Amino acid sequence: MPMVKLVYFDLEGRGELIRLLLHAGNIDFEDFRFGFADWPKLKPTTPFGSVPVLFWDGEEMAQTMAMVRFVARKVGMAGKSDMEFFKADMVACHFDEIWSKLPGMRFAATQEDRVAKAMEFRDEFLPKWLTPLETLLEKRGGEWYSSGGATFADLAMMVALDFLHAPEEMAFKDMDNLEKRRQVLDKYPLVKANYQRTCALPSVVSWKANKPAFHGF
Repeated sequence: MPMVKLVYFDLEGRGELIRLLLHAGNIDFEDFRFGFADWPKLKPTTPFGSVPVLFWDGEEMAQTMAMVRFVARKVGMAGKSDMEFFKADMVACHFDEIWSKLPGMRFAATQEDRVAKAMEFRDEFLPKWLTPLETLLEKRGGEWYSSGGATFADLAMMVALDFLHAPEEMAFKDMDNLEKRRQVLDKYPLVKANYQRTCALPSVVSWKANKPAFHGF
């Protein structure tokens, strides 16, 4: 069993997909979490001035999606062939686009700005982002993004959609729109079914039941 340590903020964010993959592979790891107040001290010690950072048998690793691919291969969630890996990876790259929106909403300068960005996210970004996923699932059998079974792509999309469904999501702070957010997937039945199917994976159920509680930003 490798010696593994994941370093990330005390929240889900970009670290959650890696945590889910490690847990899916039954890999014991140190889930080192820190607060925002500690970031100025830790930032200069990281390879690229960012987190998450993963230590694997003494090797320091950085860049989120590179680590995701590495861990997915290690735990058997990277597809059963090169083509299945590619199919998963193209969806994972699409998933990564959500980070072009969420930070600006979470850390908006004013509530007015946050509300405006949230409306644009829900009404413009999400339809453009979700429609290709619905089409891909239809072409690939309707269940999993790589067609051959659950991969890191399905976990990635679940993480993204968890943000959309979470009552405490900072991007929608002080907005009475939880039901409207949750109704977005009704227009994308295959994406919704994949989300529900992924949420029901035993490793996901056990991780969500036992992970540390989020106490807010």
